[in-house]
Parts: sequence; structure tokens; C-alpha cells
Amino acid sequence: MGAALVAGLSPDRLERQLTSLARRLPNSAGLLRGATLPASVRFVTGRDGAMTLCWQGADGTPAWLGRTTMPHARAEALVEAFAPGSGNVLLVGMGQGAEAALLLARLAPHQAVFVIEEDAARAALAICLHDFVADLERGRLLIFAGSAAWDDLHRFLLEQNGYLAPDRVLSWPHFSHSDVHEISTRLTAISQDVAGQRAARRAALNSVLEQVAPGQAGSSASQRDRLVIASGAPSAAAWETASRLGEGASAAGAEVVTFVYDRPDAVHPLAMEERLASWRPSEIILLDSLPIALPYRLPPVSLAIMPTHGQALVPDWLGQVPAGAMLIARSARQQTAAVEAGFPAARIVLCPPAAGVTAAQRGANPSGSSPSGDSTASRGIALLATSLSTSAAAAGLNLATHVKLYERAAALGAARVDTLKPADAESLLSRAERDLGFHLRSASVRGGLLERVARLLIPALVNEAYAAVVRSHEPQVACVAQGGVVPRAGLLVVLDPAESRVHAILDAMAMNACVAVRQYDDTADAALGDASGVTSQLIRFGSRAELAELLDRCQREPEAFAVRGAAAGAHVRAAHTWLHRFQSLGGP
Repeated sequence: MGAALVAGLSPDRLERQLTSLARRLPNSAGLLRGATLPASVRFVTGRDGAMTLCWQGADGTPAWLGRTTMPHARAEALVEAFAPGSGNVLLVGMGQGAEAALLLARLAPHQAVFVIEEDAARAALAICLHDFVADLERGRLLIFAGSAAWDDLHRFLLEQNGYLAPDRVLSWPHFSHSDVHEISTRLTAISQDVAGQRAARRAALNSVLEQVAPGQAGSSASQRDRLVIASGAPSAAAWETASRLGEGASAAGAEVVTFVYDRPDAVHPLAMEERLASWRPSEIILLDSLPIALPYRLPPVSLAIMPTHGQALVPDWLGQVPAGAMLIARSARQQTAAVEAGFPAARIVLCPPAAGVTAAQRGANPSGSSPSGDSTASRGIALLATSLSTSAAAAGLNLATHVKLYERAAALGAARVDTLKPADAESLLSRAERDLGFHLRSASVRGGLLERVARLLIPALVNEAYAAVVRSHEPQVACVAQGGVVPRAGLLVVLDPAESRVHAILDAMAMNACVAVRQYDDTADAALGDASGVTSQLIRFGSRAELAELLDRCQREPEAFAVRGAAAGAHVRAAHTWLHRFQSLGGP
């Protein structure tokens, strides 16, 4: 690459990207590494303030990477107007790289962006501007470079059968009708050939899958340890449950494979079926899914159905659970409701929430360094709260009457934030209507506004007010977002103890943290009640004043809180980790 460009870059970052690309597409990586770049290329600030690259063209005029002086503004407009669907996306030409970056940020983890870039130098310049390492590593960004790029794409899809062929194309503004037609024709031909060859391979697997049974791939002991965790659709709950259950199973000595649509190289049914046929699992656990709804076939091995939540299950859904399959209930309430709906009690096993194995290991070794390297981090405070905005714009409201009602409801809610809860949405909206002197006549329109008040405004008001109390005691408090990793802390303050937060609460306990939850209903008790003895370890507060007093005590009496946290940690680690849960399911 040109010396002038490399001098303005981080060579390590560039090399990491090329190394990551080479893992799946070595030819493309080689072409990018050896590309001849314009001698006069330089970093410049575009008209929209975004960093980009420019050089002197053959005719002496400035040439801009991606044909634009406003790369971020153009990317925002193109991606905003684009409907990517649920599959993979194709870019013919990498542009400045901003479009690929925005697409990757907005697509689900199982979706990928395929790039055809016949000019390897343009692709090399784009990765000089953007750090795609994480997406290249996960196979979410695939750059096919050079004159044989289309052939390489075709070959890749035939060899990597877990990827879906891209079915949406993001068109550049400069594309002509003939450009679009040519791209569509080439992509259709590739997709049809790949689909035909994959269908033939799936047909050949019919008899193989039917013959898969425990004991055929080795000793019975090894077969008992082979677990597949699968889901029929992508969801954050399925990803988290699969990760935690898989961690527990691995800690027990089991071999684990997951198919939960969390990466693009394991989406097509052929990849699932070939892995199932060759690996020959002894047990399959389906998350939130029934076999009848799966796009792939399962071998005749032990099967269990596991919801990722603790709510009651619909009787019709329970009726479709295959005969002989187990139901792994996530709560006693769910277990009882299933029995009342006619599901055999003997085929239900209870699996309450639990702490992660890694969190338990960290808690058992409290002298280990914290992620920040600060040995005092275990004395600090962490905050578990959803980051939300109280603005009407954040709720998607723009009509003047709706905005006024929302803002009035916000003012009313802020005045009673200590006792505010989602169930108060109706009273807030009704009072706002009375105060402003008008009433929304359309039931559907009013219902939509009411839903926003309950789901967005009230949690935002509560979190904003209570978080301010926490920050007044510890300005640099670590705030854990939904699905985030819980840091070592002496005290975890939980503002929204919803069912989705239970695993984070248990992780904190396993790491010897005291956990304080805002108590406005029985949410925390209902979510944690089936993990014996855990709710008694919680500290509860019902107002900002109570929270402030609790934080004062934590800072005055750190040793007392440390002792209490250690006791809670010992209790959780002794009986409530995902290792224990897997063993309760009959694992080794």
C-alpha cells in the first residue's frame, strides 16, 4: 500500500482487518494487501464532517472515495431508505465504507453484508477508514475483491453452506437501469445454482438423519455428553439462554453445539442438518421452539423444549410438543400452568434462573483483578438500568397534540416518581388530557400513546430520577445496559427488576455483590422466587430517600456490605449456577 497513506494510519489496525478477512477469503485479503493505491491519496474531512479519503484524479480534479464528499450523510440516507429483510445484503462496490458500517450496525447478528468490489484498491481504502475487525472475525462482512469477485462469491456459497445467499441489494445512486439489471441477473443465477445444489445435498441426508441415534458415534459415555442447543428464530433471549446453558453444560464436561441464529455461517438448514448427521448428538434442547416450526430436520434423539421465560404457556402450543419430549419449565408458575393444561407432570423438569459459570468463578476468586485492573472495584457501585429518553421525539411522536400530552404526562410523572410504575400510565394520560383540555377520541391512537407512556416514558422517568441519586454518591458509577456484562461491585442497584434482568442480578450475587432492588411490586420476587433462598438476600428500597440512605450506609460501612455480599455469593455459587441447572436436567 502507498507509503503516504500508511503513514497516516494505525498499521496494526489495518493488518488485523486483513488477517481477519484472510480467514475466510484469503485471495481477497491478498489482493487488498497488494493493491496499488493512488500516490496522492490523503485523509480529508468531508463536507458533512466525516473523515474520508481524496486524491488527484487522472484529469487533475479531486477524486473522492465512494464518489461523495458527504459520506456519512449519504450513507444515512441510503440505509434509512433500505429494507434489508431478514437475510443477507449485497453491495456491489464498497463505496467509502460508511454504508457497510451502518448496515452492519443495524442488521441482526445472523445477517451478513457481502461486498463485490472488483477494484481491490477501493476496498483497501475503505478498510483504512473503518474498523471492521469484529465483523470480519464473525464473518458478517465478506469482501470479494478483484476481477473474479463474482466467481469467488459463487464458490464461497457452495463451500460455506451455512450462509444464505444475499437476497437484497443496496443500489448506489449512480447505478443505471442496466447496472441494476445486470447485478440482479448475476445474483439470481448464482442463488438458483446454490439452492439447487443444496437441495440435492439435503435430499441425500434424509436416510442419514433417520439413522442417527445415541451410541453410534462412539462410547455411550461420550454420547451422553453431546448436547445441541437450538432455536427456531433469532432472539436476544435465545442467545443469552443458549450461552448460559452451554457454559453450564461445558463446565459439566459435555460437548456443546449451538444453532441459535447468532452468526451468519450457521443459518441455512443444510449446515444444521449436516452437522447433526455427522456429530450425532445424544440430546437436543430447543429454545422457544417446536420441531414442527424448524426449517431443518432433527434426528430421532432425546428432545427437550425449553422456554426462555417463566410465563404460562399457551395450551395449543403445549399440545404440539412431540410425544416423549420433555418440557423444561423456567418457573414453578409455568410448570403448574402446564400441568393444569394437561401436559404430563412426569415430563416436566424445573429449571429456574441461575448465575453464569464465569461469574461464579470470578466470585470464588475475589482476589483476582477486576476488568479495569482496579483492586478496589469490588467496593464500588454498579447500576442496572435501561437507558431511555423522556423526550417525545424518542417515543416517535411528532403531532403537536401527542407531543403536548406526552410532555404533560412526563411532568406529572416526575412529580410522583418515587411511587411511579407502568400501571400508572392510564392515570397519567387521563390527567394530562384533563389539564390540557382535550381528549383523544380514536381508541387506537390513544392506545398507542398509552403504550408509549407505560413502556418508554415511565421507566425513563424512574431511571433518570433514581440514577441521579446514585450518581450523586458515585459520579463514575458503572451503568449496565440490557445484556451487558456485570462488573465487580460491592453494591448493584437495580432500578428495573424485570424478568430479563434476573441473570444479571444473579451474576452480581455470584461475584459477592449486595443487590438492592427498587420495590414497587412483586416483579423481583416472582422472577427469583424459584431460586431457593435468593430473594432473602435482596436489599429493597421504595423511594429515592431510602436509596440515598442505603448508599450512605454502603459508603460508611463497606465491610458490613462486603460480609453480606460474600454470604449471598456463597449461597448462589453453592446451588444456583448454570452448572447446577444442567446437572438438574440429568447432565453429568
